[in-house]
Parts: sequence; structure tokens; C-alpha cells
Amino acid sequence: MAKRLIWLFLAISILLIVAPNVLAGSSSFISEEQAGGYEYTITKEGIEYTWTVGYKGNQSVSKENEENREELNHFKHAVRDIKKQFISVWTFASGFLILTILTILLHTKNKLRFKDGGAFIFLFAVIAFGQTVVALTELDSAFSDARFYYDRLLN
Repeated sequence: MAKRLIWLFLAISILLIVAPNVLAGSSSFISEEQAGGYEYTITKEGIEYTWTVGYKGNQSVSKENEENREELNHFKHAVRDIKKQFISVWTFASGFLILTILTILLHTKNKLRFKDGGAFIFLFAVIAFGQTVVALTELDSAFSDARFYYDRLLN
């Protein structure tokens, strides 16, 4: 019974590591996105693109041109990164929590030893913790990028 649980949680752990990469968004010509208080909406009017960018309800509307195109695209990518990293943090932190609880339960209830597969569960818990830290760092970076480009677009 314990070995089946170990294999089940090993499979779940692998899925938790792979899932955030699969959930990455795709690009489109007309789109809208919200994450972490930041938002943007892109609409096409004839041959012009109109962007509405905002933070916590404060919105600004601008037409895309040569001068602001790069900042608008960087802002769009930063908002998407925030959303992606929120999913990553949630996924990895949940996996770490589940694996930690499983390790503790199996060790106390069944006297699971590292030779019975507990080392693999512990290893995946450590990997999940490390990925959580990486995702948190990338989330902080995405917030910094979004704030930087939002401020540039307003000025």
C-alpha cells in the first residue's frame, strides 16, 4: 500500500514540475489580460492598435506608435509573466506542501524509511521548494518590470 502511494505521489510531483510550462499563454492580435493589479486591453481599429493599460483601476488609453510600441509590448509581457509566475508559485508551493505532509504521514504511520522510497519523496519536496523560490524571484522581477513599463507609458 505504501509503495503504491509513493508511486502515485511521484507521478503527481512530476506533473507539478511540468504543469507551469504547459500553462504558458499564447499571443494574439487582440487581447486583454489582468494580473497582480496590472491590466491591458488591445483593440484594433482599422489599421491602428489602441491600448488601455492600467493599475488597480487607474487606466490610460494610448494609440500604438513607433515611440511607445516597445514599452507597450514589454508591459504586455510583464503582465503575462506575473500571471504565469502566480500559477507557478501556487503549483510548486502546493506540491511542496503535499509532499511534505505525505512524507511526515508516511514516516509516522508506516515508519517509512529512506530505503523504501521516502528519499524520492523528500527529493521531490526539495525540488518543489527550490522551484517555489525561483518562481517567487521571477514573480518579483515581473512585478518590477510591469511597474517600470507602466510608469514609462504614463510619462
